[in-house]
Amino acid sequence: MEDTAALLGSSAIKQRLAGVTGLLEQLRRQDAAPEASATLIPHVLPCLRDHNSKIALGALEILQLLVSRVAESTLRSYFKLLWLSLVERLGDSKLPVREKAVDVVVEISVVLDVDTVLDKLKGCMGHKNWRTREQSLHAVWRCLERQDLFREKQDELLDDVLKLLEDSSKDVRDAAITALEKFYMCIGASLLSDLEYKNIRPSQVKTLTGRFERIPVRGNENRAVTPSYDDRSNQDNDDAPAQGDAAPEKLSSILSSYDLQVSSSSSSVARYLASVRSRTNNEAKAMADVSGDGDRSPSQASSTSSKVVQASTFGSGGGDISEKEIQKQLGVIFDKLHLDNNWDKRVGGLKMLQKLTKRCRSASNSGNVLPLLSQGLRPIRERLCQQVTDLRSSVSREACQAIETLANTLRDEFNAHAEIFLGYLLKATYVTIQVISTSADTTIRSMIESTSNGYARVIPKLIECAKSRNQVLRYNAVCYLTMTLQRWSTSFLSKHSDMFVPILPVILLDALGDVRATSRKCYWSFHHLFPDEADGVFARLDGTTQKNLKDDPSKFTAKTARQTEFSSMNDAAAPQAVDVARSALRTAVQPPISAPAASSSVTFSDEQPRLSNDSQRLPSHLKTVLPKLFQKYIDTKESIRVIARENLEYIASAIDCSTLTALVISMLGDGSNMKVKAAMCHYLRDLLPGAGEYLKHGANNSHMRSFLLKIALLMDTDVPVSVSSACSELVSIAAQLYGPEMEVALGLLPPSKRLVVSKVLKSKKIVLNFSNTQRPPLSSSAAPHSARSRDGEDDDNQDMEFPAPRQERSRKRPESPSVRSSSPARQNSQKRINTAAQVPSPVIVKNPKTDDRASRQGPVKRPDEMTSNATLSGHPVLSTTTFSSAAADADKHDVQLDDLLLLLEKNNLSEAEIKHALYKTLHFIETGSSATWDRCFGRLLLLLLDAATDKDVHALKVLQKLVEAQPTRAQMFFELLLQRLIDAIGDQVDVARHLMERILHDLVSFASDHQQTLSTLVPLVSRVDPPALQVVLRLVKVCLQACERTSPQDAVFLRKPDIANSLMKVLTRRLDHASSSVRKNAVDCLVAFHFATKEDNSIVPKYLAAELDDTRRRLVEIFIDRAKVDRHPVGLST
Repeated sequence: MEDTAALLGSSAIKQRLAGVTGLLEQLRRQDAAPEASATLIPHVLPCLRDHNSKIALGALEILQLLVSRVAESTLRSYFKLLWLSLVERLGDSKLPVREKAVDVVVEISVVLDVDTVLDKLKGCMGHKNWRTREQSLHAVWRCLERQDLFREKQDELLDDVLKLLEDSSKDVRDAAITALEKFYMCIGASLLSDLEYKNIRPSQVKTLTGRFERIPVRGNENRAVTPSYDDRSNQDNDDAPAQGDAAPEKLSSILSSYDLQVSSSSSSVARYLASVRSRTNNEAKAMADVSGDGDRSPSQASSTSSKVVQASTFGSGGGDISEKEIQKQLGVIFDKLHLDNNWDKRVGGLKMLQKLTKRCRSASNSGNVLPLLSQGLRPIRERLCQQVTDLRSSVSREACQAIETLANTLRDEFNAHAEIFLGYLLKATYVTIQVISTSADTTIRSMIESTSNGYARVIPKLIECAKSRNQVLRYNAVCYLTMTLQRWSTSFLSKHSDMFVPILPVILLDALGDVRATSRKCYWSFHHLFPDEADGVFARLDGTTQKNLKDDPSKFTAKTARQTEFSSMNDAAAPQAVDVARSALRTAVQPPISAPAASSSVTFSDEQPRLSNDSQRLPSHLKTVLPKLFQKYIDTKESIRVIARENLEYIASAIDCSTLTALVISMLGDGSNMKVKAAMCHYLRDLLPGAGEYLKHGANNSHMRSFLLKIALLMDTDVPVSVSSACSELVSIAAQLYGPEMEVALGLLPPSKRLVVSKVLKSKKIVLNFSNTQRPPLSSSAAPHSARSRDGEDDDNQDMEFPAPRQERSRKRPESPSVRSSSPARQNSQKRINTAAQVPSPVIVKNPKTDDRASRQGPVKRPDEMTSNATLSGHPVLSTTTFSSAAADADKHDVQLDDLLLLLEKNNLSEAEIKHALYKTLHFIETGSSATWDRCFGRLLLLLLDAATDKDVHALKVLQKLVEAQPTRAQMFFELLLQRLIDAIGDQVDVARHLMERILHDLVSFASDHQQTLSTLVPLVSRVDPPALQVVLRLVKVCLQACERTSPQDAVFLRKPDIANSLMKVLTRRLDHASSSVRKNAVDCLVAFHFATKEDNSIVPKYLAAELDDTRRRLVEIFIDRAKVDRHPVGLST
């Protein structure tokens, strides 16, 4: 044997082959002693690397025999060299060599520690050679099968196997599926629940499900189908043939699984169809056995049926879930949500959290595990909130969906987390990335809708946000407060009723029209629940605000809105309604309206109380179902679109057209999906002919005016062609059907919105004749009020009289700026707020005493009779020809400023005319009154900002003067100015860049809330590039220096660890920037932060010592020492 082994080292191939063949025959004939076998291993090892495949194959066969005969210590001494050769053979081009290498690895795992071999194989799964990866998978499952360690090694190896399902090589993917089949054969259905939390594509899920259904499972799951030996012994002899057929069935199922593997070269569609067909046959056969076999016990039948259901649903969570499993999954989620991880890994953790939540909800012991889930959320709550604030929209959106799923699942158990999640979500509602803001808004609304008992600290948080400087946040907070009043129980709201009393007057007098309009809905919802407190608030308001409240439609619909919300929450009417509608459609496509349905149909009249009574009779689920149906109407699947269209047609046939039109018009402004809006416009087109009782009535044509305003708001933004064409067609049809009403309503629209509708009519060649319009009579109940009201909304002047002959320019101007910039950043920052206030036509207002006398003595006079007698103390009376000369002098400056604003709004002015208008504006900036700026500041600022960002240096100079003269009002537009100027600063000349920086410098210097200012500036440091980066760093320095000048109590937030670490982390990253100017400004910011911390001067040195190298740390310390010397100069005497 030793002589034969010596041939293995020969240089001649024939002699090496003869040596391998002879040694293999000798080992097969006789058993060699362990000592003799150990001496043969050094001779065999070189042959493993031989280029001749026959020699390599023979050497592997020799090693397979020697491994089982040598001692463990001997094998361990040669293991390193042996493994290197085996890895090379696992990737050999010859299949027999690869398979024999796997056999040798399995034998080694028996002799040595199996953990050592598996650890080596895990490394081979990532080998660059696809054959090595494939054979490593086969070696893994064979080693586990040999040792029966599938359950013990599941957590350690399953992730590596699943990762190879995405391998570029098809053979590797097939090997991974084979390995998962082996896992399933030994572990059973519990593997499905574990795979549910893995990041597997749906197509792979289908493939695995089909393969698993063909595999018989060993263990407890197989007992229901394959009886045990004791059970078979107790059965009658008549069952013997059935038992004899069980083995062929089992064998055929095994063979079918291998047949599917062999035919893996066929298309995936064919394999999927085959698995579906097989699954259907197996389920039908199993159910037939359950229902037709009378000899089987109920327990056996139930176990068989449960197995069928469990096999047909991949990962369905109908069973129990243990506390240990919840804690295990939450631990994995906690690790994945770390901020240092890649974004896709964090998204996987968020999806895993959603699946765990849904599984807990559907578990049979959900009542016990949901409190455990709520308690287990506390460690990961902070990391989940951090994902909401992530700038990557996919991460933030997934985090919002996870919070929404938690709120809808935990419901009242979510109370412990509501306040913390709400704080982060509110910050995300006003970011400029629309995906993030929309997701956060939807999540907050779902949180409010998830409970009727209320969340303890949510209302105080929302009231605090209603006082914010940010316009979007104020508007959203008022909307959410209104939802709480409509959805939460009275017993809970009564504990917070005192908190609503001081905030209601503030939001009712807000500077923004949309906030005021929403606050009126909030007031009437509050009045419905707490009338005494609401009456006290009403008594403290001024006359104009009181009249606007009385004229608001929410006064009549507050009770209905609350009843509708409660019915939709408690009765879950929405899903039932869809099922009812769908079942009706199955019986008849166009069912006739029965007598009860006809009696319950809703019609509109010209009286507002009647309208509210009709709305109470609306189906409680209609407002919830319609948005979902329109969403399904644009689904990518044709079958879903057909079903949605059938449901919408059924609703149109069963509900009165006027009622349905009013509901759809109110939904036009909801959401941001333009395809849904186009579908609503097409749906309205068919409803308009039958909606006369709605569009022809209403105080001062309020219904037609609301319809036109919705269309104008929709078309006033950048919308797709499909939406604009649908809106144009809708306006055209409305003009043909309801021309006189549209004429009156068009005159009541704000000029900017009227211009949008007029352009549509002009494009359709439709001319409305204003001279023949019959004006609505003046309401005798109209309260006298100022013609210069602060509120410019379309609901604020419903009962005023307008002169008939011709339209004159009104002296009432928008109180808020009209946002018409084409800048995407600006559109995003103002995305949810309609800042274009209403500018009505000239208004005839009577003296209060004259009004009272007229109302007592006789009928109301005609408009032409009132014109000559209309006077108002302290204000001019407007006629159709000219202003009163006595009152015109009092408001001379206002009139001229309004003319200048109208001039600046034109886009066809020459450069000389623009310069002249800007020069005149400088005079009004110095002499304008407070009332003038309350009305015109925002409008002028945005006009100047539009011109300034278009490289107009003169507009920048005027804007700088405006900010210097009105610093408090400019703070309301801080975020908008910062974003617009920073975005435009890179394309400007040096003079314009200097002016922009001075404007921002003044804004930051005058800021009162330094913490909010820093939170706005710091994210820009990581996002912008030079030269804007240098400007942002200098602004951060200015803000820190302002903190230093304040009292220590005002700067205490800088010493908080989270704020200090985040700020210094951003600044120290800029110390590595390529630009020396950026590095210098970053050092200046660190120096300013060091002195701003005041009492605790060790924060910066400690952080620098821990995070920076010696060179950069010493650089910052040198500048800090220099700053100390400059602040405290040392005299010559010392």
